[in-house]
Amino acid sequence: MFDLEPTLPFLQSQPDLTVWRQRHHSKQCEFSYDILPHVVDASVDHWILLKLKSRPLTRIATEFEREDTAGELRLCEILGAFGQWLLELELERAVGEGSHLIAEFIAILAAKLPLLHCLTIRNRGEMVCTFLNILFTV
Repeated sequence: MFDLEPTLPFLQSQPDLTVWRQRHHSKQCEFSYDILPHVVDASVDHWILLKLKSRPLTRIATEFEREDTAGELRLCEILGAFGQWLLELELERAVGEGSHLIAEFIAILAAKLPLLHCLTIRNRGEMVCTFLNILFTV
């Protein structure tokens, strides 16, 4: 598990960064909502997205562990906060009993992310290994 906390002073000193790539199952920690104010492209653990809700993210890559439908809906709500900007989403999810079917999950995401042009979903599970790459045309 990656310890994000020691890197926070560096990130805080880089306000002009526009891309944040840090997906190493980082240990949750507290940090300021004003970190990286100009980031538009984030590959981060899903809990970090809560801190970035005020950013106009156009690209997000994230993952989450096995959730039931309520947990998946919470993630969709978090992603929906970026609905007026988000164009590309890469999502890895662990699926199992109690997860939404892939078609249902895509429909929920599509409703929350009207500007989405590219959606990549990787499903992981005991009996499931699915990779979808969907390009939407407007």
